[in-house]
Amino acid sequence: MHEILAALTTSGPHALVTVTRTMRSSPLPVGTSMVVGADGSVVGNVSAGCVDGDAVLRAEEVLRTGLAETAHYGVTNETAMGVGLACGGELDLVISVGPSSELVRFVLGHAESSPGAALVTVVEPEVLRGRHLAVGPDQVRGTTGIPELDAELGTRARELTADGRSGVVVIEPRGGVPTVSAVVRVAVPAPRMLVFGAGANTAPLTQVGKILGYHVTVCDARGTFATAERNPEADELVVAWPHRYLAGTTIDSRTVICSLSHDPKFEIPLLVEALRGPAAYVGALGSRRTTRARVERLLEEGLTQEEIARLHAPIGLDLGGATPQETAISIAAEIVASRSGRSGLSGGSAPELRSSVGSIHGWADS
Repeated sequence: MHEILAALTTSGPHALVTVTRTMRSSPLPVGTSMVVGADGSVVGNVSAGCVDGDAVLRAEEVLRTGLAETAHYGVTNETAMGVGLACGGELDLVISVGPSSELVRFVLGHAESSPGAALVTVVEPEVLRGRHLAVGPDQVRGTTGIPELDAELGTRARELTADGRSGVVVIEPRGGVPTVSAVVRVAVPAPRMLVFGAGANTAPLTQVGKILGYHVTVCDARGTFATAERNPEADELVVAWPHRYLAGTTIDSRTVICSLSHDPKFEIPLLVEALRGPAAYVGALGSRRTTRARVERLLEEGLTQEEIARLHAPIGLDLGGATPQETAISIAAEIVASRSGRSGLSGGSAPELRSSVGSIHGWADS
Protein backbone atom coordinates (compact mmCIF):
# COMPACT_ATOMS: atom_id res chain seq x y z
CA MET A 1 0.00 0.00 0.00
CA HIS A 2 2.85 2.39 0.73
CA GLU A 3 4.17 1.93 -2.83
CA ILE A 4 0.72 2.75 -4.22
CA LEU A 5 0.40 5.87 -2.08
CA ALA A 6 3.86 7.00 -3.10
CA ALA A 7 2.93 6.58 -6.79
CA LEU A 8 -0.15 8.74 -6.28
CA THR A 9 2.02 11.63 -5.05
CA THR A 10 3.98 11.86 -8.31
CA SER A 11 3.11 14.61 -10.77
CA GLY A 12 0.32 14.29 -13.31
CA PRO A 13 -3.15 12.72 -13.21
CA HIS A 14 -3.49 9.10 -12.07
CA ALA A 15 -6.14 6.42 -12.17
CA LEU A 16 -6.50 4.10 -9.18
CA VAL A 17 -7.56 0.50 -9.84
CA THR A 18 -8.55 -1.62 -6.84
CA VAL A 19 -9.77 -5.17 -6.27
CA THR A 20 -13.19 -5.07 -4.56
CA ARG A 21 -14.21 -8.74 -4.67
CA THR A 22 -12.55 -12.07 -5.32
CA MET A 23 -13.88 -15.58 -5.56
CA ARG A 24 -12.21 -18.98 -5.78
CA SER A 25 -8.70 -18.86 -7.23
CA SER A 26 -8.34 -15.12 -7.77
CA PRO A 27 -4.67 -14.45 -7.08
CA LEU A 28 -4.65 -11.21 -5.03
CA PRO A 29 -6.83 -10.06 -2.12
CA VAL A 30 -9.42 -7.31 -1.81
CA GLY A 31 -7.75 -3.92 -1.49
CA THR A 32 -4.88 -4.75 -3.84
CA SER A 33 -4.33 -1.72 -6.08
CA MET A 34 -2.61 -0.47 -9.21
CA VAL A 35 -1.85 3.12 -10.21
CA VAL A 36 -1.93 4.09 -13.88
CA GLY A 37 -0.43 7.45 -14.79
CA ALA A 38 -1.43 9.67 -17.68
CA ASP A 39 2.19 9.34 -18.80
CA GLY A 40 1.74 5.58 -19.28
CA SER A 41 3.43 4.55 -16.03
CA VAL A 42 2.02 1.60 -14.11
CA VAL A 43 2.73 0.78 -10.45
CA GLY A 44 1.35 -2.36 -8.81
CA ASN A 45 -0.83 -5.22 -10.00
CA VAL A 46 -4.41 -6.34 -9.47
CA SER A 47 -3.85 -9.91 -10.64
CA ALA A 48 -1.02 -12.27 -11.43
CA GLY A 49 -0.91 -10.56 -14.81
CA CYS A 50 -3.98 -12.08 -16.42
CA VAL A 51 -6.23 -8.98 -16.32
CA ASP A 52 -3.72 -6.21 -15.68
CA GLY A 53 -3.45 -5.24 -19.34
CA ASP A 54 -7.19 -4.81 -19.73
CA ALA A 55 -7.36 -2.93 -16.40
CA VAL A 56 -4.77 -0.46 -17.70
CA LEU A 57 -6.89 0.19 -20.80
CA ARG A 58 -9.93 0.82 -18.61
CA ALA A 59 -7.89 3.12 -16.39
CA GLU A 60 -6.78 5.15 -19.40
CA GLU A 61 -10.44 5.54 -20.40
CA VAL A 62 -11.34 6.70 -16.88
CA LEU A 63 -8.57 9.29 -17.07
CA ARG A 64 -9.96 10.48 -20.39
CA THR A 65 -13.59 10.75 -19.26
CA GLY A 66 -13.15 11.44 -15.55
CA LEU A 67 -15.93 8.92 -14.83
CA ALA A 68 -15.27 6.05 -12.39
CA GLU A 69 -16.35 2.57 -13.43
CA THR A 70 -16.39 -1.01 -12.22
CA ALA A 71 -15.28 -4.16 -14.01
CA HIS A 72 -15.95 -7.86 -13.53
CA TYR A 73 -13.74 -10.70 -14.73
CA GLY A 74 -14.67 -14.37 -14.60
CA VAL A 75 -14.39 -17.54 -16.63
CA THR A 76 -17.85 -17.02 -18.10
CA ASN A 77 -16.88 -13.55 -19.26
CA GLU A 78 -15.64 -13.44 -22.86
CA THR A 79 -13.43 -10.45 -22.13
CA ALA A 80 -11.92 -12.22 -19.15
CA MET A 81 -11.11 -15.27 -21.24
CA GLY A 82 -9.61 -13.01 -23.85
CA VAL A 83 -7.21 -11.48 -21.33
CA GLY A 84 -6.39 -14.82 -19.78
CA LEU A 85 -8.48 -15.23 -16.61
CA ALA A 86 -9.07 -18.92 -17.11
CA CYS A 87 -8.04 -20.01 -13.62
CA GLY A 88 -11.60 -20.48 -12.37
CA GLY A 89 -11.62 -17.33 -10.26
CA GLU A 90 -13.65 -14.16 -10.34
CA LEU A 91 -12.44 -10.63 -9.82
CA ASP A 92 -14.21 -7.28 -9.45
CA LEU A 93 -12.47 -3.93 -9.77
CA VAL A 94 -13.27 -0.28 -9.23
CA ILE A 95 -11.38 2.16 -11.43
CA SER A 96 -11.42 5.84 -10.55
CA VAL A 97 -9.45 9.02 -10.95
CA GLY A 98 -6.94 9.00 -8.12
CA PRO A 99 -7.47 11.01 -4.93
CA SER A 100 -5.96 14.44 -4.49
CA SER A 101 -2.37 14.71 -3.30
CA GLU A 102 -3.71 16.29 -0.11
CA LEU A 103 -5.65 13.14 0.78
CA VAL A 104 -2.76 10.86 -0.14
CA ARG A 105 -0.28 12.84 1.94
CA PHE A 106 -2.69 12.76 4.87
CA VAL A 107 -2.77 8.95 4.73
CA LEU A 108 0.99 8.75 4.30
CA GLY A 109 1.46 11.06 7.27
CA HIS A 110 -0.31 8.56 9.54
CA ALA A 111 0.82 5.33 7.88
CA GLU A 112 4.13 4.98 9.70
CA SER A 113 2.75 5.25 13.23
CA SER A 114 0.14 3.19 15.02
CA PRO A 115 -2.75 2.73 14.39
CA GLY A 116 -2.23 3.85 10.79
CA ALA A 117 -4.74 5.29 8.32
CA ALA A 118 -6.96 4.30 5.41
CA LEU A 119 -7.91 5.46 1.94
CA VAL A 120 -11.60 4.86 1.17
CA THR A 121 -13.15 4.80 -2.31
CA VAL A 122 -16.91 4.54 -2.86
CA VAL A 123 -17.90 1.73 -5.24
CA GLU A 124 -21.70 1.94 -5.10
CA PRO A 125 -24.04 3.72 -5.74
CA GLU A 126 -22.90 4.90 -9.14
CA VAL A 127 -23.68 8.52 -8.34
CA LEU A 128 -21.03 8.47 -5.58
CA ARG A 129 -18.61 6.07 -7.25
CA GLY A 130 -15.00 7.18 -7.19
CA ARG A 131 -15.27 9.62 -4.32
CA HIS A 132 -12.40 9.29 -1.87
CA LEU A 133 -11.95 9.75 1.86
CA ALA A 134 -8.72 9.75 3.86
CA VAL A 135 -9.35 8.40 7.36
CA GLY A 136 -6.95 8.99 10.23
CA PRO A 137 -7.23 8.12 13.92
CA ASP A 138 -9.43 11.11 14.71
CA GLN A 139 -10.12 12.86 11.43
CA VAL A 140 -11.71 12.30 8.02
CA ARG A 141 -10.50 14.25 5.00
CA GLY A 142 -12.47 14.45 1.76
CA THR A 143 -16.21 13.91 1.46
CA THR A 144 -18.92 11.97 -0.28
CA GLY A 145 -21.09 15.05 -0.01
CA ILE A 146 -23.10 13.46 2.83
CA PRO A 147 -21.61 14.23 6.26
CA GLU A 148 -23.38 11.36 8.02
CA LEU A 149 -22.07 8.91 5.44
CA ASP A 150 -18.55 10.32 5.80
CA ALA A 151 -18.70 9.72 9.55
CA GLU A 152 -19.96 6.15 9.16
CA LEU A 153 -17.34 5.31 6.54
CA GLY A 154 -14.70 6.79 8.85
CA THR A 155 -15.82 4.57 11.72
CA ARG A 156 -15.83 1.44 9.59
CA ALA A 157 -12.45 2.28 8.08
CA ARG A 158 -10.92 2.69 11.54
CA GLU A 159 -12.19 -0.75 12.51
CA LEU A 160 -10.38 -2.30 9.55
CA THR A 161 -7.28 -0.20 10.26
CA ALA A 162 -7.19 -1.50 13.83
CA ASP A 163 -7.15 -5.05 12.40
CA GLY A 164 -4.45 -4.11 9.89
CA ARG A 165 -6.45 -5.38 6.92
CA SER A 166 -8.06 -3.87 3.84
CA GLY A 167 -11.62 -4.77 2.87
CA VAL A 168 -15.01 -3.69 1.63
CA VAL A 169 -17.63 -2.13 3.89
CA VAL A 170 -21.36 -2.02 3.17
CA ILE A 171 -23.65 0.55 4.77
CA GLU A 172 -27.37 -0.12 4.73
CA PRO A 173 -29.80 2.46 3.27
CA ARG A 174 -30.66 5.41 5.50
CA GLY A 175 -32.10 8.91 5.12
CA GLY A 176 -32.86 8.48 1.45
CA VAL A 177 -29.33 7.26 0.67
CA PRO A 178 -29.25 3.81 -0.99
CA THR A 179 -26.93 0.99 0.05
CA VAL A 180 -23.35 2.19 -0.05
CA SER A 181 -20.31 -0.02 -0.58
CA ALA A 182 -16.76 1.22 -0.38
CA VAL A 183 -13.31 -0.34 -0.56
CA VAL A 184 -10.97 0.49 2.29
CA ARG A 185 -7.22 0.30 1.70
CA VAL A 186 -5.40 0.19 5.00
CA ALA A 187 -1.94 1.71 5.41
CA VAL A 188 -0.34 0.68 8.69
CA PRO A 189 3.20 0.34 10.04
CA ALA A 190 4.94 -2.89 9.11
CA PRO A 191 4.26 -5.71 11.59
CA ARG A 192 7.16 -6.56 13.88
CA MET A 193 9.30 -9.67 13.90
CA LEU A 194 11.34 -9.98 17.09
CA VAL A 195 14.22 -12.44 16.81
CA PHE A 196 15.95 -13.31 20.07
CA GLY A 197 19.37 -14.91 19.95
CA ALA A 198 21.88 -13.91 17.27
CA GLY A 199 23.08 -17.33 16.20
CA ALA A 200 23.64 -19.07 12.88
CA ASN A 201 19.93 -19.10 11.98
CA THR A 202 19.30 -15.44 12.75
CA ALA A 203 20.64 -13.70 9.63
CA PRO A 204 18.72 -15.95 7.18
CA LEU A 205 15.51 -15.60 9.21
CA THR A 206 15.94 -11.84 9.29
CA GLN A 207 16.31 -11.81 5.52
CA VAL A 208 13.18 -13.89 4.98
CA GLY A 209 11.29 -11.77 7.52
CA LYS A 210 12.10 -8.67 5.50
CA ILE A 211 10.80 -10.36 2.34
CA LEU A 212 7.52 -11.05 4.18
CA GLY A 213 7.22 -7.37 5.05
CA TYR A 214 8.20 -7.43 8.72
CA HIS A 215 10.16 -4.77 10.56
CA VAL A 216 12.80 -7.05 12.08
CA THR A 217 14.49 -6.53 15.44
CA VAL A 218 17.33 -8.79 16.55
CA CYS A 219 17.98 -8.88 20.29
CA ASP A 220 20.78 -10.63 22.14
CA ALA A 221 22.29 -10.01 25.54
CA ARG A 222 25.73 -10.58 24.02
CA GLY A 223 26.99 -7.54 22.17
CA THR A 224 29.56 -9.63 20.34
CA PHE A 225 26.76 -11.36 18.40
CA ALA A 226 24.17 -8.58 17.96
CA THR A 227 26.16 -6.73 15.31
CA ALA A 228 25.38 -5.29 11.90
CA GLU A 229 28.11 -7.42 10.34
CA ARG A 230 26.43 -10.62 11.52
CA ASN A 231 22.86 -9.38 10.89
CA PRO A 232 23.00 -7.01 7.91
CA GLU A 233 19.27 -7.20 7.08
CA ALA A 234 18.01 -6.30 10.57
CA ASP A 235 16.11 -3.03 10.92
CA GLU A 236 17.13 -2.79 14.56
CA LEU A 237 19.79 -4.40 16.74
CA VAL A 238 19.36 -4.49 20.51
CA VAL A 239 21.84 -5.59 23.15
CA ALA A 240 19.73 -6.47 26.18
CA TRP A 241 18.37 -9.39 28.16
CA PRO A 242 15.55 -10.69 25.96
CA HIS A 243 12.75 -10.70 28.55
CA ARG A 244 13.61 -7.19 29.71
CA TYR A 245 13.58 -5.85 26.18
CA LEU A 246 10.28 -7.60 25.42
CA ALA A 247 8.65 -6.23 28.56
CA GLY A 248 9.61 -2.69 27.59
CA THR A 249 8.80 -2.68 23.87
CA THR A 250 5.51 -2.42 21.98
CA ILE A 251 3.97 -5.59 20.60
CA ASP A 252 0.50 -6.26 19.23
CA SER A 253 -1.61 -8.94 17.62
CA ARG A 254 0.48 -8.82 14.42
CA THR A 255 3.85 -9.28 16.14
CA VAL A 256 5.78 -12.53 15.70
CA ILE A 257 8.40 -13.64 18.23
CA CYS A 258 11.13 -16.17 17.45
CA SER A 259 13.42 -17.46 20.18
CA LEU A 260 16.56 -18.91 18.61
CA SER A 261 18.49 -19.25 21.85
CA HIS A 262 19.12 -22.62 23.49
CA ASP A 263 20.14 -21.06 26.79
CA PRO A 264 17.39 -21.41 29.43
CA LYS A 265 18.58 -18.38 31.36
CA PHE A 266 17.76 -16.22 28.33
CA GLU A 267 14.89 -18.21 26.86
CA ILE A 268 12.63 -19.19 29.75
CA PRO A 269 12.02 -15.65 31.11
CA LEU A 270 11.51 -14.50 27.50
CA LEU A 271 8.90 -17.17 26.74
CA VAL A 272 7.04 -16.52 29.98
CA GLU A 273 6.71 -12.87 28.94
CA ALA A 274 5.90 -13.68 25.32
CA LEU A 275 3.26 -16.36 25.93
CA ARG A 276 1.34 -14.05 28.27
CA GLY A 277 1.28 -11.26 25.72
CA PRO A 278 -0.76 -10.51 22.58
CA ALA A 279 1.74 -11.67 19.92
CA ALA A 280 0.30 -13.52 16.94
CA TYR A 281 3.04 -16.13 16.94
CA VAL A 282 5.65 -17.35 19.42
CA GLY A 283 8.17 -19.97 18.32
CA ALA A 284 11.27 -21.49 19.86
CA LEU A 285 14.14 -23.32 18.19
CA GLY A 286 15.38 -26.62 19.57
CA SER A 287 15.21 -30.38 19.46
CA ARG A 288 12.32 -32.43 20.81
CA ARG A 289 14.37 -33.18 23.92
CA THR A 290 15.00 -29.47 24.40
CA THR A 291 11.30 -28.79 23.89
CA ARG A 292 10.28 -31.31 26.54
CA ALA A 293 12.69 -29.77 29.05
CA ARG A 294 11.47 -26.29 28.07
CA VAL A 295 7.85 -27.21 28.76
CA GLU A 296 8.74 -28.52 32.21
CA ARG A 297 10.52 -25.26 33.06
CA LEU A 298 7.61 -23.17 31.77
CA LEU A 299 5.19 -25.16 33.95
CA GLU A 300 7.49 -24.55 36.93
CA GLU A 301 7.33 -20.82 36.13
CA GLY A 302 3.55 -20.93 36.47
CA LEU A 303 2.41 -20.94 32.86
CA THR A 304 -0.80 -22.82 32.17
CA GLN A 305 -1.17 -25.60 29.62
CA GLU A 306 -3.27 -23.22 27.52
CA GLU A 307 -0.50 -20.62 27.48
CA ILE A 308 2.14 -23.21 26.63
CA ALA A 309 -0.06 -24.55 23.82
CA ARG A 310 0.51 -21.22 22.03
CA LEU A 311 4.20 -22.05 21.67
CA HIS A 312 5.40 -23.35 18.31
CA ALA A 313 8.22 -25.63 19.35
CA PRO A 314 10.14 -27.14 17.76
CA ILE A 315 9.74 -24.07 15.57
CA GLY A 316 8.83 -24.34 11.89
CA LEU A 317 7.15 -26.66 9.40
CA ASP A 318 8.57 -30.09 8.77
CA LEU A 319 10.10 -29.38 5.37
CA GLY A 320 13.10 -31.63 5.91
CA GLY A 321 15.57 -28.75 5.81
CA ALA A 322 18.84 -28.66 7.71
CA THR A 323 20.84 -25.56 6.76
CA PRO A 324 20.21 -22.18 8.42
CA GLN A 325 18.66 -20.94 5.18
CA GLU A 326 16.30 -23.92 4.97
CA THR A 327 15.45 -23.55 8.64
CA ALA A 328 14.56 -19.90 8.05
CA ILE A 329 12.19 -20.87 5.24
CA SER A 330 10.62 -23.52 7.50
CA ILE A 331 10.02 -20.93 10.23
CA ALA A 332 8.67 -18.35 7.78
CA ALA A 333 6.32 -20.94 6.28
CA GLU A 334 4.89 -21.72 9.71
CA ILE A 335 4.43 -18.01 10.43
CA VAL A 336 2.52 -17.55 7.17
CA ALA A 337 0.38 -20.63 7.89
CA SER A 338 -0.34 -19.39 11.41
CA ARG A 339 -1.16 -15.89 10.19
CA SER A 340 -3.62 -17.20 7.60
CA GLY A 341 -5.21 -19.76 9.91
CA ARG A 342 -3.84 -22.71 7.97
CA SER A 343 -2.10 -25.69 9.52
CA GLY A 344 0.39 -26.46 6.77
CA LEU A 345 -1.16 -29.94 6.58
CA SER A 346 -2.49 -29.76 3.01
CA GLY A 347 -2.36 -33.19 1.45
CA GLY A 348 -0.87 -34.63 4.61
CA SER A 349 2.52 -33.00 4.00
CA ALA A 350 4.61 -30.37 5.76
CA PRO A 351 3.08 -30.55 9.25
CA GLU A 352 4.26 -28.29 12.02
CA LEU A 353 7.31 -29.79 13.69
CA ARG A 354 5.57 -29.55 17.05
CA SER A 355 2.85 -31.89 15.67
CA SER A 356 5.12 -34.39 13.92
CA VAL A 357 7.22 -37.22 15.28
CA GLY A 358 10.67 -38.59 14.58
CA SER A 359 14.00 -36.95 13.92
CA ILE A 360 13.86 -33.30 12.86
CA HIS A 361 16.93 -33.33 10.61
CA GLY A 362 16.94 -36.94 9.44
CA TRP A 363 19.58 -38.01 11.93
CA ALA A 364 19.44 -38.75 15.65
CA ASP A 365 17.50 -36.02 17.44
CA SER A 366 19.33 -34.60 20.43
